[in-house]
Amino acid sequence: MVIHTEVSAALYCPACGGISVLQLNQFIPVGASWKSVYCGCGQYIGSVRHIQENLWLLKHSCSFCNQKHYTLINSRFLRTLHQVNRIYCTNYYAELGYCGTSAVVAAYIGRQRCNYSRLLFEWGIKDDPGIMLAGYNRITDMLAAGNITCSCSKQHIMLYFDSGAIVLQCKNCGRSRRIVLHGGNDVFSLQKSRAIVLTKFGLPG
Repeated sequence: MVIHTEVSAALYCPACGGISVLQLNQFIPVGASWKSVYCGCGQYIGSVRHIQENLWLLKHSCSFCNQKHYTLINSRFLRTLHQVNRIYCTNYYAELGYCGTSAVVAAYIGRQRCNYSRLLFEWGIKDDPGIMLAGYNRITDMLAAGNITCSCSKQHIMLYFDSGAIVLQCKNCGRSRRIVLHGGNDVFSLQKSRAIVLTKFGLPG
């Protein structure tokens, strides 16, 4: 029987939005120099270093707060999980990527509901795609958890993008809510929201 123990970290590129995967190979010596990773577009994504057995230090840039973040990754802990462990901006709580066993990370990438390419090309979003993706991920998580509801009590809610915002609309009665996402503060406010209720009729202006 083959036991898959490799661990990976996947980070969003702040320039083009693509996903870059860093392999945290257990055979890399502890104390070895930083290993830098670049996106296919040439953008620097981050660096990783094996600092102790089963412990990795990830250094990465953040397009939300324009600072560098340091994330400690415990590969032993990740091997006990069956899902990805998300990596957030500590200032705005926006998602920057995720980590887990290589198999779990690969599966998650394969079934991602939304990615930057889709934002850029299918939905025509060119400004701050990282902010829009962070907002989209948060809203879809809330929808899945049943935390976005309509005053009519029907749970048939659709979403779409419109000029720097995500619009939520009830298919049953037409009530809607426009979530503006112009910067990191908007993402932070959305992350703190525990529930959203659609109350207004008609399309939001």
